[in-house]
Amino acid sequence: MLRDANSTMGRLRAVTIDTRTTGGAGGASSTHLTTDPKHACAATTTWTSGAEFGQIRIGDTDYVRPNGAYLKAAGHTMREVRSASPGG
Repeated sequence: MLRDANSTMGRLRAVTIDTRTTGGAGGASSTHLTTDPKHACAATTTWTSGAEFGQIRIGDTDYVRPNGAYLKAAGHTMREVRSASPGG
């Protein structure tokens, strides 16, 4: 059985996993993960609060993209960035 499972896994070109979680301190969430067995994967988790956290891995490098609602829930202060006025 393990030999058959390993053979099947070796032929996969990509794997997708979808999860849903209910309850918890952060509320319900869902995650969508897609990966290839070699070197790349992408995952996005979304909470009912509107918070969202995305992650992409290519090779040994991770890229993350949280939205403002996620950063606020994680305790990061959000400040408005103002650009300098033209000519002065």
